[in-house]
Amino acid sequence: MTDLEDMSLETAKSALLLRLRHVSEASMCAQWYGALEYIVWDRLGRGPSRFGQLLLGEDLLAELAALAQRAGGWFVFAWDADEPEFIALADWLPRYEDWLRAVPEADRPRDR
Repeated sequence: MTDLEDMSLETAKSALLLRLRHVSEASMCAQWYGALEYIVWDRLGRGPSRFGQLLLGEDLLAELAALAQRAGGWFVFAWDADEPEFIALADWLPRYEDWLRAVPEADRPRDR
């Protein structure tokens, strides 16, 4: 990864989307696994863990977090959309909190 300070916002967004797609493909063999954005964000706060077939290690999690910070947002995939949509962190964080309240801990994907 290039130095984030020198990376444009658009480049950071593109890199973030590519990395999230990679996580989805490598972990669940899906272009965009359902609730990927929530699951990965949840793992950012919990540290390294296995997600499907992929180990979300410290380096990958740090890269995703840094890209999100640099880009100023996160990608979400609406059920009726063709592509993931980038939203500002200020809009993403309440969505994530809503997800945490709506999905009981027991129903969230567990580390393997």
